[in-house]
Amino acid sequence: MVTTATHDTKRGEDSRVRLALLSEIPRDWGRRVAQWVRLNRSRRSEIDDEIVPDRNVEYLFYQSLLGAWPPGLGPSNMEGMKSLAERLKAYMIKAVREGKQHSSWSNPDAAYEAALERFVHLVLDATRTNPFLAEFYTFVESLARLGAINSLSQLVLKLTVPGVPDIYQGGELWDFSLVDPDNRGPVDWSARRILLGEIADASAADLARGWQDGREKLFVIRRLLELRRWHSQLFAEGDYQPLEADGERSSYVCAFSRNHLGETVVAAVPRLVYQLYPDGAGNAAWGATEIPLPPGREWQDVFTGRRFYG
Repeated sequence: MVTTATHDTKRGEDSRVRLALLSEIPRDWGRRVAQWVRLNRSRRSEIDDEIVPDRNVEYLFYQSLLGAWPPGLGPSNMEGMKSLAERLKAYMIKAVREGKQHSSWSNPDAAYEAALERFVHLVLDATRTNPFLAEFYTFVESLARLGAINSLSQLVLKLTVPGVPDIYQGGELWDFSLVDPDNRGPVDWSARRILLGEIADASAADLARGWQDGREKLFVIRRLLELRRWHSQLFAEGDYQPLEADGERSSYVCAFSRNHLGETVVAAVPRLVYQLYPDGAGNAAWGATEIPLPPGREWQDVFTGRRFYG
């Protein structure tokens, strides 16, 4: 089974690949965390000569907040910010209890947990002027689309590599959930059925322009599951052959082919997308990069329908 989310994953599949972007910008991330620590100094408490939260727990909070922030949510959305704060409070309490350094399930420290919840509440308080929220929102916005591209890359790989792909309930749209109970909420199947109808005749370009609503992810799932149904033997028994790209950005491509009895499917996805999209996910800087394909064959793009010859 090829899966990217279950009932017990600590962060949703799209949260994790957004956080993976930080490996491309470690210095910038480090500077920003240091700035946020300074901005939120007054929100920390002292309990029994201990600063709450300490640096490790506070770092976990910023990382988790980055992964959980919903697409399109702005600090002016009071209800949205309140919901996000409640999710982070529950997550942080669960995290420190399972860490067993400051509290635990068997021996919870009520004073420590109250101070931690107060910190999260004040840091995410959108009802008053909050320089941290303004700074953090700008940073999230700079990474959100790149993280979604990472998510789509992961999704394409999951649905095309050898194995049986598994889609966790609710994962048809963007999943920025945290550990249970956040990732075990009821799934709005009616909304998904409606969106499934909307994408039937939609173009990939149109869906990309409104990517925040998650229809783009549903579109990729639908097209690739259809491809697997139409070519079931290819995906069940086909081999796996890595493909090498040529050109100035060849190291930014992950590509392979699956082959069986004359049928071939080629999958290619971008990697290291922060460097690949210098203008913030507008257009990828591929330059003269290409993937050589077997000559003399007709190919069709499963997402756009475009046909071309090798």
